[in-house]
Amino acid sequence: MIKKLASVTWTFWSLIFLFGLLSLGVALTFIKPYSKSIRLISEQLPLDWLLKFHGNDGVVLVWFLLTCLIGGVLFINLLCCTGLRLVAVLKNKKMPRQWLFIVLHGMFAVVMLCHGLAMVMGCKHSNIRLWPGEHRAFEGGYAVALSHVEFKDQMDMLKADYQARRSLMTRKSFHPEKNYAFITFTQNEELIVSGAISMLNPLVTNGKRVTLTDFLYDEAKAAPVGISLVIVESPLTAVFFMSYIFLILSLTGFVIYTWKPSQ
Repeated sequence: MIKKLASVTWTFWSLIFLFGLLSLGVALTFIKPYSKSIRLISEQLPLDWLLKFHGNDGVVLVWFLLTCLIGGVLFINLLCCTGLRLVAVLKNKKMPRQWLFIVLHGMFAVVMLCHGLAMVMGCKHSNIRLWPGEHRAFEGGYAVALSHVEFKDQMDMLKADYQARRSLMTRKSFHPEKNYAFITFTQNEELIVSGAISMLNPLVTNGKRVTLTDFLYDEAKAAPVGISLVIVESPLTAVFFMSYIFLILSLTGFVIYTWKPSQ
């Protein structure tokens, strides 16, 4: 049974189905009846979305469950494959190439495990819309306040709708380093972190990450330019990024060791 689960055939079809489901997810974001539900999944922990699901979008629910199922099948396939290779290597310890391959498989497994745990652990607050002078409070005594926004590019792109705005924000028209905001993040009125934040420069401290995801425009406001934030707290943040680093290093080491230049 383990040999069947570890087979290349299982790997191949799991990857094909997973790629197809992820592509379908991208397509659903462009279909209005489903785009809102897809966006809700990304704006909170997937587990929270699942527990709060009200049965109004069965298509997205089926897509989500199938994606999790295929991801789980691929993870089991990876564990079985790694286990069988480990048994073979232990019988013949003079196989450095196989040891490198096992390390590579192990790092893939850690990355997949981190992705899975990130869906159910920690907390996430998304679509926090603020204008200068406003603040928002959350559970646990957390609060974020916006004091000032600097937006130097053309204001017309902010006046467009969401889809059009994304297409207008090209490298030539939008400059992240010139557009930023000053925020203060507190817990029980004690400062956690404060400073300038831009789209490519989040504020990070003690497992908490505050990310600027968009600039907003509302001409009815005294200061018309606002921002949209995402606040994520996860005990896996450091492990998640370190696992990716070790995965890249192990992959690089494996390629270098097994590289055979053409004669």
